Amino acid sequence: MISLRFPCLLLMSLLIPSTVVAQIAFDNLDGTPVNALFASDQAFLQVHADDVTLDTTTTISAIEFTGAFTTAGFGGDGNSAPEDDNFVITIYDQDPNTPGITPAGSFNLGNSGVSRTDSGVDVFGSDVFNFSAPVDFTFTAGDTFFVLIENNTGAADADAFSLGGFNGPPGNGLVSFNQGPFTVVPSGAEIDFRLISASTTVPEPGSTFVFLLGAAGFGLIRRRSC
Repeated sequence: MISLRFPCLLLMSLLIPSTVVAQIAFDNLDGTPVNALFASDQAFLQVHADDVTLDTTTTISAIEFTGAFTTAGFGGDGNSAPEDDNFVITIYDQDPNTPGITPAGSFNLGNSGVSRTDSGVDVFGSDVFNFSAPVDFTFTAGDTFFVLIENNTGAADADAFSLGGFNGPPGNGLVSFNQGPFTVVPSGAEIDFRLISASTTVPEPGSTFVFLLGAAGFGLIRRRSC
């Protein structure tokens, strides 16, 4: 007699609803509230980057960060967000104490796919926005990288862009670039950004319980039929 137990269990496993989950692979502020803004727009003639080192090799699918639109001597009011953003995200290898000249990855995102929502938080009178940008990049374990996020607004119809961040203890590795070589900023400034790992699929808890219950039922039926 041919047992239908395995095919039925296989069918049940295929029918189990699942949820796609994106996980935070790295959180630079680790939940610390934003209390500072750091210019990262060529309208300021300055952009900012920050370092990251992961324990395991990880492929990310997105970078989340915060930012605001602040005056750069152009008479802005600190809240005039542009209709479209013009984001560029560049990732550098460490070489050896500052970012290398050649990018390990560069993403000219413009406004496409970069979401922007008002966080409801103000810093220095400027609205802080939450951003999410699609970035496909693999961070190798133990290597230090620098993530540079800039929004070249041109400050024509809005204030220039600044990244959200936090002023903390000195020596946390913020790096500044002023149309020239990278230089280490002598402060404890940290940029607010999170690396989101590539999505994984996990079964829903309730469905897993039903599957296990069904598996137990099949086992009981099999024992009774023996």
